[in-house]
Amino acid sequence: MISDEVVTNNIHDIPAPAPTSIGDVSLFPRRASEGRKKNIYPHVIENGKDFIGFVADFSSYPFDEDISRYTTRVFVSNRSIQDLGVDRNFIQPYLEGIIPLSGCRVDSLDDCAIIYLGKNTPGRTPSSEIIGTEIAKARTIFESPNTMSYQSLPDEYSIRILTEADRQNPDIQRQYADLYRAFRYSSENVSEMLLNTHNVLVALFDEGSIVSTGMIEHASLNLARNGQPVVFNIGEITEGFTREGLNGKIYRGKGLYTHVATELMRNEARNGTHLIYSESNADISIPQPLPPVLISAKKQGRESTLSACEKYGFAPGILRRHVNIINDSNDARPESIQNDLLVTYLARERLLQLYGR
Repeated sequence: MISDEVVTNNIHDIPAPAPTSIGDVSLFPRRASEGRKKNIYPHVIENGKDFIGFVADFSSYPFDEDISRYTTRVFVSNRSIQDLGVDRNFIQPYLEGIIPLSGCRVDSLDDCAIIYLGKNTPGRTPSSEIIGTEIAKARTIFESPNTMSYQSLPDEYSIRILTEADRQNPDIQRQYADLYRAFRYSSENVSEMLLNTHNVLVALFDEGSIVSTGMIEHASLNLARNGQPVVFNIGEITEGFTREGLNGKIYRGKGLYTHVATELMRNEARNGTHLIYSESNADISIPQPLPPVLISAKKQGRESTLSACEKYGFAPGILRRHVNIINDSNDARPESIQNDLLVTYLARERLLQLYGR
């Protein structure tokens, strides 16, 4: 069962201003954007009984007219999952992803995993047919032969990590505000995001125009395991976007975002991040046959949570109707219709193998 103890300041320490994709470390889900409440639970769960109790509490959270989705991430020991037995059937409807933490180079979490749980109102719940199609498409990508590759950036483009001067440049701020209309961000949201020093942003330019971009949002999670503090450094690859076109030139479908994400990964290999992950658009409404951002993730060497779920004895999950993303200029879906997302990840050891040189 979830404890009533107060979360101390050394646990709730994510200092990023809104908009933040990572969310708060807290005992209970807190209000977020788009009718959601979300959190990262601060204590590692050690056994199956406590895990079942945690999920039972999660399943009882009430909806209201403003909240149509709850989502939480909880750190659990592998033993907690092994202990479940038939109780897996109770957890399965809420399970949306699993990230194994072996290889993250945090000894006290090496035998653990992050569990994604979610629950939606019926009106925000996609059909099993839609989820099945999205998972099948993702499988096609991640079960294909290893296609990790990197091609040189064409000479017409340039790419760089944004400097402090870039972030304060009015023209760059204006361009980001234009790009991030796809995420329903206001100009104020974009300004806060650019000026947040916990974010690393990479922009790919065609002359002076930003045509593809992405960022990593950082957080140091101060967790507790058996009463002992554990620091876990994470980076979420987020806000990835490529323009459809500009001044008669087409930019999508050329692999530009893969260059952006690769630059982000190389930067992460130089610092102390234990886990890189992304919650990537897997929605069936994407006009391309296969979700481009998932193809890019595969090329970068990231793993998906599909195989991790099966490794732990669960059917694969997906983040259901998590946030609204405008797929392209022809996307006429209302803001009330959110996209389904798939979690992909790269642990520290694998990150260094691929990008540490």
